Amino acid sequence: MYSTQFWIFFTISFFCLFATISCFTATLLDRPSIQQRNVFMTSGIVIFYIIGHILHFTATGEYSLLLSAKFEYTANLCLLAGIYNSLAGFYRTAPNRILISAVRAMPIPFIMMISMASNKTSFWVFNLFFKNFSVKSGANGLCELVFEHSPALYCYMVLSAIYALLIIGTFINNYVSSTKKERSLIIRMFMRLIPFLAVTIHFAFTEYKRPLAPVVPAVLFAATALCAYLVHKEKFRNLYDLSFFAVVDSLYDPLFVTDTNFFVRNANTAAKILFPEYHKANYRNQIQIAPELKEILSQAVYTMDAKNVRIASREFCPEPHRIERDGILYGYILVLNDVTEQSNRFMQLEHKNLQLSVDYKEIENDLLATRSKIVGGLIQYALEQDSYNGEHMRRTSNYTAILARQLQAAGKYAGTITNEYKTILCQVVPLHDAGKIILTAQNQSKLQDSNKEAGQEAYHSPEHVNAGAKLIDRLFVNDQNDLFFTLAKDVALYHHEWWDGSGYPKGLKGEEIPLGARIVALANEFDSLTVKRPPTVPFSFAEAYTTILSQSGIQFDPEIVEAFKLARKEFLDMYNQVTKSK
Repeated sequence: MYSTQFWIFFTISFFCLFATISCFTATLLDRPSIQQRNVFMTSGIVIFYIIGHILHFTATGEYSLLLSAKFEYTANLCLLAGIYNSLAGFYRTAPNRILISAVRAMPIPFIMMISMASNKTSFWVFNLFFKNFSVKSGANGLCELVFEHSPALYCYMVLSAIYALLIIGTFINNYVSSTKKERSLIIRMFMRLIPFLAVTIHFAFTEYKRPLAPVVPAVLFAATALCAYLVHKEKFRNLYDLSFFAVVDSLYDPLFVTDTNFFVRNANTAAKILFPEYHKANYRNQIQIAPELKEILSQAVYTMDAKNVRIASREFCPEPHRIERDGILYGYILVLNDVTEQSNRFMQLEHKNLQLSVDYKEIENDLLATRSKIVGGLIQYALEQDSYNGEHMRRTSNYTAILARQLQAAGKYAGTITNEYKTILCQVVPLHDAGKIILTAQNQSKLQDSNKEAGQEAYHSPEHVNAGAKLIDRLFVNDQNDLFFTLAKDVALYHHEWWDGSGYPKGLKGEEIPLGARIVALANEFDSLTVKRPPTVPFSFAEAYTTILSQSGIQFDPEIVEAFKLARKEFLDMYNQVTKSK
């Protein structure tokens, strides 16, 4: 009859074998990943080891004992290569090609073992571990092998111990240096290596006759069942990965998958065409990302923004994505969106816009020239009809230019008075009295009447400002966004408004009066004071200067009066030129 320990091992082996085979079948149907195959292979080797141990308990002769020993030792030898490959995948190291080939050839030793089981001494794996052996009956009636250890056995035990220490040390180091969110992942990775540790410990103690059953077999069962579960669970993730890359591979735009160190782990077909060196990129062949891509990716990752780049005569817009799960960063996805056609179309539009800007500038220049001709024509017409009004328009324009320059230099009304504003304001100033040109003959006779009171009444009549505004509406396009039209109408209509609200035609007060009209109002008044129609005697410069200052805050904007004070010398020079020309 078999012992209790045998039945424990038998039950453990049955369930482990069933779970492993079912998971292996399921993963084969879904094209398992390399990591899944490694986990399965490790679990399968553990199963063979347990089977060998069961045969040891049921052995009735030398043949059975040798077969069980071959199962155990061959499983241990293959486990070393298998666990190396698993570690390479888990800890992102490039495995040696020789050991990869050894892992892929692991089924061969088992076939050799079974085919040579009838030969007691010819199996080379077994002979590496022991020199001489014999069979004797134990105290419990079971057969036992008595053998002399070979140096290879000690080397194997030392190598297994080093491997176990490396696994435990790597786990502790990664666990301590990781964040709280990363630790669960590291623990799951470490659990997959427990079968190797369990087999190594059990093998060492049973060979040196240290009874550990049934504790170690129970640990072995739990570890193997856990690996089988992880394989089965990972099956669904792998199916998702396959479907994900099936879609990604069909994308027209290049796509790269990198780890946190910017090593390319995978790339779609478009990326491999653009960069042929990434054809072999996978978890084994970790290829450092191209320098230009690394610069793009690192800039995009840290700033989440990247400029377009040109690669192989095409233009791409980098689009980075972080690969995260449960707060843990695993790597990045870099998509290079091909924007060559969009960029070319944009360049064409830019060229067309530039051409339109040139055309618009030409039209604008033509418009300004036309407007200048209109203004010049009005001045010439005014000179022919009334030389006083014609010269008054020119002088007022010059005084306005002095005030506008002084206001800009002093930083007053900085948001309004620009170079363009100054230029256009000086162009439209001659239109401030344009209404007088179209006054009726009756009004003209009043302005030219020798009777002072009648002339002044006609001169200050609101009729000429309204008439001027109507004339501007007829001469120019009524566009409120056109600075020329706006200033021309403001100056013509409001240059007789007073700061205190007592002016005409609407009685506007303070800053309700447009700025252009406020500037022209002072320039207009200064010229009207210093140049009079005969026989009226004009003011001297000092008298006109004092009069203007006295009207600060009453008739004129105090800021503009202040600019007038600062520009006193320029006004005096202009006044002297006007006086000498008469």
